[in-house]
Amino acid sequence: MPDRDFTFVIERHLGVLNRSDNGWTRELNIVSWNNQPPKYDIRDWDPDHERMSKGITLLERDMRLLVDLYIKDRNRQVVSKAQEEQNERNRRRREGPRSRWQPEEEHSQAAAEAAEAEAMEFLAGDGAEAPAEPGAEYPAAGCSEGMAAEAPAEAGMAEAAEDEASYPPMREAPAEPEYRDETPF
Repeated sequence: MPDRDFTFVIERHLGVLNRSDNGWTRELNIVSWNNQPPKYDIRDWDPDHERMSKGITLLERDMRLLVDLYIKDRNRQVVSKAQEEQNERNRRRREGPRSRWQPEEEHSQAAAEAAEAEAMEFLAGDGAEAPAEPGAEYPAAGCSEGMAAEAPAEAGMAEAAEDEASYPPMREAPAEPEYRDETPF
């Protein structure tokens, strides 16, 4: 039967990787086993650090390799995700704004038809007649043909005059300084 006596010294505690419900912790430490040079050590320890589970010990070069492999893999994942996101942005940019349910041409035609139908309903509600042919101008509600062209312009001018009265007077902008080229050649 092999001798199971061994000694260990935890020279440096680097961190806890996991905690279990029974109080044991999986830790990364630098441990010297049987008075040998210290090594990186990953294993579960009881709360008093008197008992331990099976674990793994790594030389410094192995630990560096492990960390490098992890970083390379993580970087590949990040780059891959960024490329996928960029490809998706480029795809959306190429396709342009489009409805989810209708192609662009059908969508714009449907929107134009809906706007025209809404305008017809609005005019019918005001007692105005709809134009006889598509593209003809709508008369303003409650106005004769001559009044329809004049009324909006006069109303807009009166509103603009009221708005201007409520603003403070404008000041003149200061004169810009004259530019001189003072290059010595």
